[in-house]
Formats: sequence, structure tokens, C-alpha cells
Amino acid sequence: MNVVGYGDERDRARAKLGMLRERFAERLRDRLGELSGLVERAHQEPSAGVLAEAVGAAHRLAGTAGSYGYVEVGEAAAALERSLTRIAGGQDEWEAALGAMSRAREAGP
Repeated sequence: MNVVGYGDERDRARAKLGMLRERFAERLRDRLGELSGLVERAHQEPSAGVLAEAVGAAHRLAGTAGSYGYVEVGEAAAALERSLTRIAGGQDEWEAALGAMSRAREAGP
């Protein structure tokens, strides 16, 4: 095994991961804005469809944010997903949901 080649390969992998993280950060701003809009719309008109859309968006963000180093965003999105799911089930969790959304935006890029 060529140690120099291994180091070069590791450097390329790190560079690629850094580039992917930068791209995610650029999209994360938009995703947080879209999620915030969905949450606000669901808060104003808590229909099953809007809530389901917001739950799905929070779920996707919770699943990807931590993978790209945005652990706090992922945790806040997971908390938001839980609160929105409870809201869809008839519980009053809006204070928790709005707080989680706020935390996600603050933790973002």
C-alpha cells in the first residue's frame, strides 16, 4: 500500500466533503426559510395537509442536517417534527413548535 497515495485520497475525500457541506449550507438557508413558512402557514391554518407537509419537511431536515455538521439544526428540526406530529393529533404544542423552529433558524448558517 502506498502511504502517499492514501494521504492524497484522504485529502480529496476531505475536500469533497467540505464542498458538499458548503453546498448544504447554501441550501440550508432556503430550506429553513421554506420550513418556517410552512410552520407559519400551519399555525395560521392548521389543516391536515399543511401539517403533514410541515412534518415531512421537518423530518427531512432532521435527518440530513446532522450529517453535514449542523447537529443543533437537526435536533431542533426533530423537536419541531415531534411537536407538529402532536399538533396533528390534536394536542396544543404550538409554543414548543415555534420555539423549535426559532432554535433551528438560530443554529443555521
